[in-house]
Amino acid sequence: MRRTIGSFLLLFTMVIATLVGSPTPASAESPQTGAAAGQTAGTAPYKSLRPTRLLDTRTGLGTARGPVKPGSITRLQVTGRSGVPTTGTTAVVLNVTVAGPLTGGFLTAWPHGNSRPTASNLNFVARQNVANQVIVKVGSGGQVDLFSSASTQLFIDISGYYPAATGYTPLNPVRLLDTRRRSAHPAAGSTTAVKVAGVGGVPSAGVSAVVVNVTAIPREGGGWLTLFPAGVARPNASIVNFAPRQATAGMGITKVGTDGQVQVYSSVAVDLLVDVVGWMADKSGYRAMTPKRVADTRNGIGGVAVGRVKSGGVISLP
Repeated sequence: MRRTIGSFLLLFTMVIATLVGSPTPASAESPQTGAAAGQTAGTAPYKSLRPTRLLDTRTGLGTARGPVKPGSITRLQVTGRSGVPTTGTTAVVLNVTVAGPLTGGFLTAWPHGNSRPTASNLNFVARQNVANQVIVKVGSGGQVDLFSSASTQLFIDISGYYPAATGYTPLNPVRLLDTRRRSAHPAAGSTTAVKVAGVGGVPSAGVSAVVVNVTAIPREGGGWLTLFPAGVARPNASIVNFAPRQATAGMGITKVGTDGQVQVYSSVAVDLLVDVVGWMADKSGYRAMTPKRVADTRNGIGGVAVGRVKSGGVISLP
């Protein structure tokens, strides 16, 4: 299957870049990963940093050298490092990567001092290198915890943080939807509504957008998921692309739609898991938008050259 261009498209203007590195849908007309959003001029609820590695088990950076053990918890100090203040930080944006896991499994990130949630931020199969971006609330001592169900090399980079009192409120992840427990499962081409306002620690009013982690567990072949506000037309953008028989997770930030709901479209029959990890207030300075394609090398959208990006190649957006 074809790969997404680069790995990233712009998710926030001055807010955050969404990480995607999974295969695109097979059809040339299928959505490709990436979304766009805007921010009100003159506000800075998110502090972007030059990506810096905080932990690498291959070299012993920030932890013991060698693969983490199955069922182990790795503690990571995030405040006071790489430009993150020692105080006044509510959440951090991390790029989490597993490399060469011995078996299939999952990884979960959450604030230190809290109980481990049921959410997974990363799903992988044996010997697969997988990365995903996560927003994690900063826990006790300025630390976050990471649980791995399998033995794997682990490395983590930080790309930004949210100062306190910026309008973004991180949450200990709370599961809002699990269709595995239903008698009927989302079919191919179906759209599933998920209530987000007033549940899981999200207020019932005054919310501009929510940050969710969406996981696809395929019941058929490979496909993709699209996340968007309830009450608007489905956009041409995907949040998760997945292969047959492979559970895949992706983080998304979406405007809250009609009746306090968001929607998840699936191109094939799947089971869906949706966990909320935070929310943004109306007065946060963040302006949520419906996802819009900003670059596509298949047809030159965004002024990029038509054709595959060469190995090691770089594309620039106007």
